Amino acid sequence: MSRRGYYRIPKKAPANRVDGALAEAVLAKYGDGWPKSRIAREFRLNRRTVIRICAPPVQVSPVPLLQPEPPDAAPASEPAPDPLINCIGCGIEIPIRGLREHWACCPRNPIWAP
Repeated sequence: MSRRGYYRIPKKAPANRVDGALAEAVLAKYGDGWPKSRIAREFRLNRRTVIRICAPPVQVSPVPLLQPEPPDAAPASEPAPDPLINCIGCGIEIPIRGLREHWACCPRNPIWAP
């Protein structure tokens, strides 16, 4: 008789955490060439648990995530100034970034010329 609802009888689920001798037995069977699904059936384990046991151990390298700046590094200086260019209309020397704004108001611009 199976009961449903809050007081139901749980099914017998395979184990998902294995330590000690059972883990060694799983590794021995895997070393003998058994497939992981057959090992899981044989020992009544979750297949993902068998995969986790048979996976090679992960090597973690002791590298810090953030490396500090070397102490002899020069402090950040101001950005380099914009190179200068001569206006083709009036001939004044202005930064490259300001050429477009200047050309819109330049007295030698053909749009403004009489």
